[in-house]
Amino acid sequence: MDVTINNIRKEFGQFPALHDVSLSVGTGELIALLGPSGSGKTTLVLHLNGLIEAQVGTIVVGGVAVDAPHLSEIRRSVGMVFQDPEDQLFMHTVLDDVAFGPANLGIRG
Repeated sequence: MDVTINNIRKEFGQFPALHDVSLSVGTGELIALLGPSGSGKTTLVLHLNGLIEAQVGTIVVGGVAVDAPHLSEIRRSVGMVFQDPEDQLFMHTVLDDVAFGPANLGIRG
């Protein structure tokens, strides 16, 4: 699934978290997003399924714009698992948390 990020910007109050960020990742391509704590890695990734909205710029995932009219469709394709188990959204294990989204869509495995 292709991911294209074009010139996004996100500020939290007066703090510029992302400024003019662009990235293109092709289907099957693997990347590593590296940087020190507070550099914007998580903020960037949270844009991919619309958990955070860019103030400027565009994001397209699998040919679908990440914007209000398409959030339901995007969120069926792009999930999020936090790195710390204590920060999981719903369940007590990573497996249960990852399975929650598909189960919520009626997909059983």
